[in-house]
Amino acid sequence: MPVKRQNDRLNISMVKDQSRKLVFNYISRHGSVTRSDISKSTGLSHGTVKTLMDEFLEAGLIEEKKDNSPAVGRKPRRVLLQPGARRIGVLELAPDRLTYSDLNLSLEPLSPPIVTTRPAGADYRTWMEGFLARLPVNTLAGIGVVAPGPYRRETDSVISNLIPGLRQIPLEQTVRGLNDIPVIVGEDVHLAALAEAEASGGSVQPLFYLYLSRGVGGAYLSDNKILTGTGGMAGEIGQMIMEDGRRLEESIGWLAVREALDVPFSISDVEAQDFIIKALAGDNRVRETLSSIINRLAMALSHAVCVLNPRTIIIGGAFDFLGRDFSDPLERELRSLLIDVHKNDLNVTISGSGKRGMIHGAGMLIIDRWLETEFS
Repeated sequence: MPVKRQNDRLNISMVKDQSRKLVFNYISRHGSVTRSDISKSTGLSHGTVKTLMDEFLEAGLIEEKKDNSPAVGRKPRRVLLQPGARRIGVLELAPDRLTYSDLNLSLEPLSPPIVTTRPAGADYRTWMEGFLARLPVNTLAGIGVVAPGPYRRETDSVISNLIPGLRQIPLEQTVRGLNDIPVIVGEDVHLAALAEAEASGGSVQPLFYLYLSRGVGGAYLSDNKILTGTGGMAGEIGQMIMEDGRRLEESIGWLAVREALDVPFSISDVEAQDFIIKALAGDNRVRETLSSIINRLAMALSHAVCVLNPRTIIIGGAFDFLGRDFSDPLERELRSLLIDVHKNDLNVTISGSGKRGMIHGAGMLIIDRWLETEFS
């Protein structure tokens, strides 16, 4: 087949994939709609909408019902998503636990998450494979994997030093090999950024998403796409080498902060949050330590802002519980390090989605992949 004809077919297929995703997302967001609504809002022709509706009806993704409203005149049939037509699996990886969530096509949970705790001394891969083998994967459209820290697709592995044993595991291969279903591995901060952008309808873009947990992750999103750079590390300010020779995440990550603030090792993260809030109210040393952490983070963020010039910085993760007590001094310190053109339209805010955003983002990617493959 001539190269030009191959390219033309490829382009047509890509356009149809994008149209399919556009229509699915519109129905998913708006609930009960008409075909005319879809055509007007997406800019697609009535013929294209009809073709896609026929595909969705045959696959059981939607149903069409009579409009029972009291309006006068001929009423068009209304299209509704069938969320239970397929299941989406999301696997979250953490140093000491694995969490599996079963979602419908509206990305709502179908049941409580399945959680397993890593036994002391257990090999991470063996433990993960044993957990995956017990999951109910039949009728799944796919599994999205939430990977902690920077993830390199070329090597199928994370590069964070914070989870011993995880760097050596080919994640997509391990999950796919056991279940033979579509698998997408996404970096936690990238997935959260995608979910934030989707929730805002694009109004916060260009967006820099900062996630503070055991590590420090960063992601830059523009036009609904994560910009990863040549090595997939764009935005990863947690990997910056600081003046003390350590990576930023090793000095301001959640575990480092707990240690710096003398939080007892034996208490849970929730208890640690209460401990810090109480300490901030009456302990100058704790306030000074937190101020030092904020200053370090602001310096690192200033480099990202100068290079990327985002409209919005959204902060999620371990420090959400401090709210404006964390974000306001961070924004003040950050602005003091920027010139006017970088800071005039900059907005800094705390994320409201937390872990849910990562799960939502992973589900979004699986639905997109499934829509590409199911109808090809």
